Amino acid sequence: MAVTVNNLKLTQVQGVVSVRGTAATGTIALATTLKKSTETQSSPAANIKGLHWTLSSGASAKVQRNSVVLYELHESGSLDFYGFADNS
Repeated sequence: MAVTVNNLKLTQVQGVVSVRGTAATGTIALATTLKKSTETQSSPAANIKGLHWTLSSGASAKVQRNSVVLYELHESGSLDFYGFADNS
């Protein structure tokens, strides 16, 4: 199954994205996925404020930025930075 990336919420200051699929790679691109059609961006940046995931038993997923692994997720869980954000 291919990976699908869907915007659940997209405003000028906040984006919520779902990624679904099996044994594949999905990309959330700042210049396309998280850009509204009415916006222009020269140097987009995004901070991660939370992660929520559910994977199959024994499965794992990685969140990478510029080929650097930020998070390796297993089975199910949630990370909420409670007002802070990961901007690495």
